[in-house]
Amino acid sequence: MKIIFNKNNSDTNDANTAVALGTFDGVHLGHRRLIYTLKQLKKQQGCSTMVYTFARHPMEVIAPNDAPSILMDMQQRIRIFNSLGIDRLILNEFDLNFSLIEPEKFIDILTNNYNVSYIVVGYNFKFGSKGIGDVHLLEQLSNKKGFELIVVPPVRINGDVVSSSFIRQLISDGRVGYAAKLLGMPYSIDGFVTHGFQRGRTLGFPTVNLKFNSKRVVPAFGVYLTLVDVGQSMMWGVTNVGQNPTFNGKNIHIETYIMNYEGDLYDEKIRLYFIDKIREERKFNDREELKTQINKDVKIAKRCIYNFIQMCYNTKGEIN
Repeated sequence: MKIIFNKNNSDTNDANTAVALGTFDGVHLGHRRLIYTLKQLKKQQGCSTMVYTFARHPMEVIAPNDAPSILMDMQQRIRIFNSLGIDRLILNEFDLNFSLIEPEKFIDILTNNYNVSYIVVGYNFKFGSKGIGDVHLLEQLSNKKGFELIVVPPVRINGDVVSSSFIRQLISDGRVGYAAKLLGMPYSIDGFVTHGFQRGRTLGFPTVNLKFNSKRVVPAFGVYLTLVDVGQSMMWGVTNVGQNPTFNGKNIHIETYIMNYEGDLYDEKIRLYFIDKIREERKFNDREELKTQINKDVKIAKRCIYNFIQMCYNTKGEIN
């Protein structure tokens, strides 16, 4: 996959291109329907495939105080797009000047720089200054500019429309299992392991404390079953998200007890995949009461692991 960071780069001599437009935060099942459409066009029409998006969410520039928390950082989005087999990924830097571009001018930039034959968008796609461009304007411009427009209808799971905003809400509510179905993978947060208060060690459950990007969506306070990616291996963990009310904490912490692991991960980069919520966060009367509850949490986590593994296999014993 070719990655282009500069919006002024041009590939007009390249083959006819099918391009998908959008923010693509989360690269969820709705986004993947757009990418599937690109790949079908490549198969049927022989065109190359391109995703045109931005390095950061446009709302971070337009209204930073109202910008949504993000589901994925740029590096993770790049890895997923690459795994999905896209030929080119355009990651433009969205700034104030770019936010003022009129819708038709934006399409001019696109068609002048790339040999666009097809544009693929979601049903609610907005573009251009103040978001005044929509699929109806794109339909008009398609005749004028000579490209074919394909509008992908909403993807629904259990009657719910798959969208980044809905997935953010699910995660914020602690419904990480359902969010994973809409994302097509478990929600994850990465960061570096930092020193904490080492209270878990004194309780017999040493934890790793994650220093994470404050712009990320944080799951609802509580205890979760997680998969911990430490680079060379994946291990099961029990993760607490919250403020440590038993110890009158105030800041948000994400700390994980990695089951059956002994070692030092300080300053290592890890990724936590949130599989299921075990319980709400609550305040305990003393350390012993907390230790008893952690023991229960680990037992529940082990049952969840068994259920998760069973879910990953079909009746023939093959991975879905």
